[in-house]
Amino acid sequence: MKDTNKRYILRDITEYSDNELAMQVMNDEHFYIELANPKFVLALVDEEFIYTDKQKEILIDTMREDYEDYN
Repeated sequence: MKDTNKRYILRDITEYSDNELAMQVMNDEHFYIELANPKFVLALVDEEFIYTDKQKEILIDTMREDYEDYN
């Protein structure tokens, strides 16, 4: 019988630079292809990372800048 109760481990990046969360998201196709829907990206990020408020702020700014550059 297949185990359907997989446990996910959040990646704690709070000890890394303020830019770490933005770098992780912008360099990962799984996240990057969803940038047109920033609320969804942030929901995905919440499921995968433990991060600081500053890291989230920089991610949001980076996503906004990327959107403006391509639209």
